[in-house]
Amino acid sequence: MIFAIGQIPEVPLGFMVKLKAMGTIEVDPFSLMTSRKGIFACGDVVTGTRSVVEASAMGRRAALSVGKFLGGDGL
Repeated sequence: MIFAIGQIPEVPLGFMVKLKAMGTIEVDPFSLMTSRKGIFACGDVVTGTRSVVEASAMGRRAALSVGKFLGGDGL
């Protein structure tokens, strides 16, 4: 997972994921997987500055998606 705190995410070039115009990471809206298979992102690095509650909820969704990606049932 990629995490960002603050207003401007710093995404290392080595991650090679698609970015939106504002510099945030483009993700699938359901799984939160980036353009690079197996790399998930959540929180400010995806949405821009939002509340910690929203970032935490998105983190939970990303964790469930990672579980499914690894062959689990997402629970």
